[in-house]
Amino acid sequence: MVDTSVLPEEDVPESTEEQNATSKKHDIRFWAIFPGLCLTAILTSLESTILATALPTIVSDLHASTLSVWAINAYTLTYTAVQPLFGQTADLFGRKSSIVTSLALFLIGSGVCGTANNVATLVAGRAIQGLGGGGISILPPMVVSDLVPLRERPKYSAVILGATAMGTFLGPIVGGTMIDHIGWRWVFWFNLPIAGVAIGLVGVFMKVNHGRTASIWKQLSQIDYVGNIWLMTSVASVLWALSTGSGDHAWTSWRTLLTLLLGIFGIPVFILFESSKYCPVPTVPIRLFKHPTSALGFLASFLNGVNIYWAIYFLPVYFQAVLQATPQQSGINILPILIPIIPSGICGGFLISKTGRYKPSQIMGFSLASIALGCFATLDRGSPVALWIVVQIIFAAGAGLCITSALPTIQAPLLESDVGAATAVWGFAQGMGFICGMAIPTSIFESKFRTLLPTLEDVLVRETLRTGGAYEHASHKFIGSLGGAVQEQVVTAFEISLKLVWEVGVAFSILGVVAGLVVKEVSMRETLETRYGLENIDKVSDPEVPQTKAADSSESVDPINEKDSR
Repeated sequence: MVDTSVLPEEDVPESTEEQNATSKKHDIRFWAIFPGLCLTAILTSLESTILATALPTIVSDLHASTLSVWAINAYTLTYTAVQPLFGQTADLFGRKSSIVTSLALFLIGSGVCGTANNVATLVAGRAIQGLGGGGISILPPMVVSDLVPLRERPKYSAVILGATAMGTFLGPIVGGTMIDHIGWRWVFWFNLPIAGVAIGLVGVFMKVNHGRTASIWKQLSQIDYVGNIWLMTSVASVLWALSTGSGDHAWTSWRTLLTLLLGIFGIPVFILFESSKYCPVPTVPIRLFKHPTSALGFLASFLNGVNIYWAIYFLPVYFQAVLQATPQQSGINILPILIPIIPSGICGGFLISKTGRYKPSQIMGFSLASIALGCFATLDRGSPVALWIVVQIIFAAGAGLCITSALPTIQAPLLESDVGAATAVWGFAQGMGFICGMAIPTSIFESKFRTLLPTLEDVLVRETLRTGGAYEHASHKFIGSLGGAVQEQVVTAFEISLKLVWEVGVAFSILGVVAGLVVKEVSMRETLETRYGLENIDKVSDPEVPQTKAADSSESVDPINEKDSR
């Protein structure tokens, strides 16, 4: 039996006219699938940017300041933890039914949030939304993987990214209009017709094979219930610890440390269980990590997730606390990151499809992000506007390239039968990056700021900022309420704390550069063999039969039998 680790490396097909001519012209059935996929992408990106605008108003109306963080964390938790499960159910029951289910969950969660009269109901609704959002985030790329060969996937994935960009751009505008004119509940009710239309489009036009080979009860019995519950519990433990660890003395609390350690050690235990005889149908097959290129692709997904949230969550601190911009102006100031990141990803996708090489995009992407994060560390009260605009654009260009290079890196050495599981783990790795990209810099920032409290002359201000209050009070309103020397001292403390945050961020990004340098180029397949493609198209009848085919027929490999690999 041939292991995927011996696939030919550094063997990249040249971009010749003959190869370009092999691209098939797709019929109307193919293109009819994309409106539904694009609408699901718009739905999640629109929701995230609308909520960012509306959250302060919602928190104020529900009197939920102490628990407001869980309006975000509840969604992030379920969004991340459920992705491997959706990868498995998509393989067992088909992509179409999984997308409809995830859209329905998102719709139900939006309805619950829209009717919430207290923070507990809001958090519950956000958790249900996250269950749907986790599926929505990974299933469109999975469907694209079923429709076109690996070489063409980045190009067609760019269509989905374009829809994501549209939702990202419209979100702040729509959110601000709703808050000002019709109330914050429409932030959630607005999702209902969009989700309904998306379900209709997917139901009518997604004519794809479901791939089911047994009865529904037999399929249900193959779901890895124990592994999924264990993984969700571990992710919840990590998120809880990271969310509560920024308070005064919180990291010395045995409750915080125990919760964090249980979560951290829970994930390796989950991997061991997945590779054991007690898990006949694992959610995360261990073979996904056997090829170093795929393993490094998962790492790159995680690190890029860290980078993106690191920048998006802490640039507003600089704008509001140091430059003393209003929240509205701060939102405008961060547009140089939000606007170019998706177009950069789209360009990166076309470049990968054109050249058949994903390694240069990963190296260039993390290099640009490293440069930008290093430049962020130099920003202070006197920095010119042109500097922070240009640096944000550099960061966005790098992050966009990394977005589209990670999944091809993961899929290239793996079998086509592993596309579903690999895409789900890619989404999970990126989601864990988002969690750490919020929690790690927040803890660094609060810890550093706490060491600077003795430099503040005003006792009341010191106490206000002591217990996890620095990030909370990084606002134009708070800084403007201070006067004279105290204001100067507080702003200086913010500058110093932010400098450390950006310096640590550079280390994460440089690790991505190293991963890009180490990763190997594997030929991107130009043929497609799947049992989940368009209906009435020849498909693989049995996923266990060796079917992965590279551009050169000599590169065909046998799948790794899971029990043998243990």
